[in-house]
Amino acid sequence: MEKKNTVLLTVIAVATLLVAVVGATFAYFTAANSTTGDAAGNVNVNTATEGASLQLNVNKVTGSNNVFYPGTKNFVGATASAQFVDNNAPSDNKEYNVSYTLTGKVTLAESFVTPIEWELYETETDLSSGLITCGAITQYTPSATDEEPNPATVEGSKTQSCTLAPSLANDASKKVKSGTIATGETTATITHNGTVRTNGATVGATKYYYLVVTLPENGTNQNADATGKTITIAIDKIEQTGAAVAAS
Repeated sequence: MEKKNTVLLTVIAVATLLVAVVGATFAYFTAANSTTGDAAGNVNVNTATEGASLQLNVNKVTGSNNVFYPGTKNFVGATASAQFVDNNAPSDNKEYNVSYTLTGKVTLAESFVTPIEWELYETETDLSSGLITCGAITQYTPSATDEEPNPATVEGSKTQSCTLAPSLANDASKKVKSGTIATGETTATITHNGTVRTNGATVGATKYYYLVVTLPENGTNQNADATGKTITIAIDKIEQTGAAVAAS
């Protein structure tokens, strides 16, 4: 009888220890340090054989200018990738997902008559050099034969024609957030939760983020917005929030 009790107590003790180990391992996977701006932050992960440290690499991508006319598109960008510090990957050869939160902001120097549109895109392709193509800023001057000029092209108004790279414009899955800044408002804050994967000792795929802002040319009298108003676009920070073993 005493022998059976001893065996039972041993089984209970082993089970309790396993629960504690699993709980501690999960805590390591979800623990995180912050990553702000261009800096890199580390998050510790615990494997069956050893500890290792993951880091999130963050860089800003230079955008276009911030002066807007009807039809103008401008953007800023940022990148995120993950790797083990000093390429010191654990010996289990598992892949890990690193999670983070991106925060961006659009700020108008003054209120616009036309609602401002913004979109946040996520892609694994570097498009920073050809993301937006814009033509020259044009100014309409009515001729003597123009008896009733289009109200969108009254004398003194300026417009600009801009297009977004087809790989983003034609792929709705890459637009992760969108919205508008209504007439009378001057700011919009954008947040997005993302993940990147590191595959062993090397840096995994890089995620490219582009925050695109548009002052639409809508075919109405936009002369109040055709004087070159300023919009500030920023991806303020990408903060690391955790890490976990990637699903196989």
